[in-house]
Amino acid sequence: MARVPWWIRFREWLADRSSAFQYPVMRPDEVVRWEQRPSFGQRLVAFARWIEEGILLFTTLIWGILGVVVGLGVAAVVGTIAWAILSSIF
Repeated sequence: MARVPWWIRFREWLADRSSAFQYPVMRPDEVVRWEQRPSFGQRLVAFARWIEEGILLFTTLIWGILGVVVGLGVAAVVGTIAWAILSSIF
């Protein structure tokens, strides 16, 4: 669980001691949100998973394009051979 950073605690401490302090202190829901924030390791793992998904998506796209190109090439070769055979017969 992440701790509240020192500058936020300092800001709250200073706000308690200074009536002329201009900066707002964190509201309780902001403190809860900060404490429930994922740790650095969790964020690093999430980033690694995001990169992995991007790589998988990119390679899938490349393989799909390659499959279409190869498929069209095979179809062209087979069609040319079939055309040559049929045109020589008829």
